[in-house]
Amino acid sequence: MRSAAITAVYGRRVFVNWLTGWSWSLTLLANGVVAPLIGMAIWTKAAPGRTDVVTYFAALLVVTQFTATASVHTFSGTVYDGQLTDALLRPHSVVLSQLGWDAGILAFNVVFLAPLIAALRLLTPAGTTWSRLAAAVPATVLAAGCAFAFGFGLACSAFWTQRYFAAADAGVRLVFLFGGVAAPIPLLPEVMRPWFAVLPFRAMRGFPAEVAAGLTRGSALAAGYALQVVWLAALALGARAVFRAGVRRYTALGG
Repeated sequence: MRSAAITAVYGRRVFVNWLTGWSWSLTLLANGVVAPLIGMAIWTKAAPGRTDVVTYFAALLVVTQFTATASVHTFSGTVYDGQLTDALLRPHSVVLSQLGWDAGILAFNVVFLAPLIAALRLLTPAGTTWSRLAAAVPATVLAAGCAFAFGFGLACSAFWTQRYFAAADAGVRLVFLFGGVAAPIPLLPEVMRPWFAVLPFRAMRGFPAEVAAGLTRGSALAAGYALQVVWLAALALGARAVFRAGVRRYTALGG
């Protein structure tokens, strides 16, 4: 409970800061919705009449905002400018402040994303059912956890290199290519589909959109949840190990 309260404090602070600089914040929000909208336009032409594909990209637009993580930028900066030293002395985990960052950004995005969702509902045939929406919620929560662990692990590259942005860019490209952003994984050729389906990138981006659109159901739905849980555990443990190794290096060098 105390951890949740600390995260909420950081989240409120970030939310207010983003409201203050709303024009810049809206630019970042717009960047996040471009890829799903382009994908929707392309796949509407490639698969005419497939309302489930339109729904997939509409859902992907929402999922992208809920799974976005800023730690690869915010945390890396604290390593470079020495602020991590103060953060390590605080009576709570550094991770909580990073979770607060993501929570605050998410709150801002939700406020301004609602009109866009309403517009998509009016202008496109996208639509889902309450049962699919209910099934997509836990998938989105697990996806957000996977994305945070993955992003925080990449952010820890700042302990070893000044080129952390290269690691961040590589992560974005991997999610785009293999996470269901470039193309819905259920619509890929059968020879490629199983390989893409088991990668962690689908677990952190495309899978919740598949659930909302009805592209994944039945036993495949249960298998998708299981993979998300496995990848969440693996990514969290990996991020924890990299962070601890980085902190040891940071303190040894006089940080």
